[in-house]
Amino acid sequence: GVLKVLLVAPLAVRVKRFKEREKVSQDEAERHIQKRTRENMKKWEQLYGKIDFFRPDLYDVVIDTSKSGPGLVVKIVMEKLEDGR
Repeated sequence: GVLKVLLVAPLAVRVKRFKEREKVSQDEAERHIQKRTRENMKKWEQLYGKIDFFRPDLYDVVIDTSKSGPGLVVKIVMEKLEDGR
């Protein structure tokens, strides 16, 4: 009974969002995003083993947030929940 959702966006989009949200330089934003990704991967591997966590076939729905705003993301997820996946 779990809906598995993968939210993705190109690195450039993720860096730009972080840079604008946190009011930091491009370099600092890139370093932060890369560090966060490494830390997340390490944590997930400790919990679940060594797998490719970004394989789309592991998820019920994959949403590219660079093409979908927050409202559309919520709508897509809610529709999947209502459909029973």
